[in-house]
Amino acid sequence: ELGSIRVLRDRLVAILAARSIDAPVPQAAYVPSVRVHDAASAGQLIEQMQSALLPYCGLFLASASNASNRKLAFETLAGTAASARSWGAPLAAWPGWP
Repeated sequence: ELGSIRVLRDRLVAILAARSIDAPVPQAAYVPSVRVHDAASAGQLIEQMQSALLPYCGLFLASASNASNRKLAFETLAGTAASARSWGAPLAAWPGWP
């Protein structure tokens, strides 16, 4: 899944570049919210990461300006929601809606 996330990142950077917008620079390091020490804690961290990504996916969908970007945004939102659910997250209604 990490490989597909990197492909998505590159596509989003290209969309921003096409709009003459600089892509934000990622933080150099962070402290995970869960100390991973076994399969269960790793799953909990993945669930939290996917859940935290959902609002941004919803905003991406809301701001998509053409059919190609809307398709990518919807697929990203649906895939992220499905992944979060598969790791135990509750189903969020309208992620990204203020």
